Amino acid sequence: MYISEKKAKNMLYQFLVFFFGFTSLIFILFSYLKIQFFELCFPFTVFVFVINLFLFRNRQPILFIDFYIFIYFLYLFYYFYQGAHISEHTLYQEKYLFERVCLFFYLFYYSQFCIYKIYKKQTNHIIIRNKKIIFSNIEIIILLIFIFGLLCVTYRIGTDMIRTGFNYRVYIENLKASSVIPALFIIVFALYAFSQKANRFICCFFCLAYLYFCISRGFRITALPAILVIYLAFYEGKIPNILFLICLFSGLAGIIVLGELKDSGSVNFSKMFDAERGGVIISHHADILYTMTATIGLVENGIVDALLRLELGVSFFLQAFFLPSFFPDTLRYPLVVSYFTVNGGGGFFLAGAYLFWGVFGVFICSYIINLLIVKAYDTKSIYFQLAITIVLVFSCNWISYDFHTILRFPMYTLIVYWLLTHIDWRYLKNENSIGCFSY
Repeated sequence: MYISEKKAKNMLYQFLVFFFGFTSLIFILFSYLKIQFFELCFPFTVFVFVINLFLFRNRQPILFIDFYIFIYFLYLFYYFYQGAHISEHTLYQEKYLFERVCLFFYLFYYSQFCIYKIYKKQTNHIIIRNKKIIFSNIEIIILLIFIFGLLCVTYRIGTDMIRTGFNYRVYIENLKASSVIPALFIIVFALYAFSQKANRFICCFFCLAYLYFCISRGFRITALPAILVIYLAFYEGKIPNILFLICLFSGLAGIIVLGELKDSGSVNFSKMFDAERGGVIISHHADILYTMTATIGLVENGIVDALLRLELGVSFFLQAFFLPSFFPDTLRYPLVVSYFTVNGGGGFFLAGAYLFWGVFGVFICSYIINLLIVKAYDTKSIYFQLAITIVLVFSCNWISYDFHTILRFPMYTLIVYWLLTHIDWRYLKNENSIGCFSY
């Protein structure tokens, strides 16, 4: 009996969904029984990752997220196959903890694979540029004033290390002096860049000015949102995948170089690409991976109990509406990990999902994130599309450092957008107006 090529591909896809799902359950069972399974989980994760790169090749923002997450995953190779320690901390270096971390990566890429059928039906390959946000002239002027003002305030943060010389102590002082102002700048800047009246020259000027601030203060991840704003506003769908990957790897190399500058004040390529330093991998990525194992270990040892995990899960949603400072450290991930144990810093979102909702929550959370990103390309709601675009803009922040920003920053953006579009700014110069809100 002849089977059409389309039907054969559909059958293969359904089989792989079932097969990867079945292996996920096996890996979860092995993880809780502490049966070694990294020999299967690690190559399976690589396999699903490569398949996703092919399936989602027309969604460059998804490729960016996949590659960014995969960088962290690759550090597990040195742990499993070269016997190196991840980070200089030792309390949570058990192999079963790193195997569960490997499982989390597998669940993320599997969840992405599961939404391919939704993605392949779409015809739109650009998330925001084809649906420009419409602002009036006075709203554009107000945006530009806010952008310039926030940029000026941003430049008052920290010390310019390009002038004084790169120094790790100065970088730490810059980090402590940092605030939400750079994020607010990116939000307002994004609203202007995504608008119908955006000027590319003005956008590039503000982007370069902001990048100088980030580089001079030693901030790496803080710089990426500005670049992603420019890309999503003007270049998504216009850059061939090969050129996109070249730019991606060049950017990642630049991040590594900047990291070396802020850590040691110079760039030593022999050390930069030496994975093993006396049997211990010392890098920012390694510290974030160790924080993942510490998170799992705190749950496994009962230090973070079920009640606290429930409270953390609730506070995750509440922090979209209230400032983080309103919550104690024990209700803020990843600060709750630092509260109970010493770790290298950072807070990977997959570990946060596990802390809030358990191992199945890692899959469900990953599935929802991937689903919303794909759905945003065809939605008719500008609010939904704008919110998910901001999720993409700040993807490095919520993936590596503060999972809560996946809700907080889109909420801030929608509030600013609503105020801009619902306040009748003519009221400011019309004394006879009876109200300033338009509906």
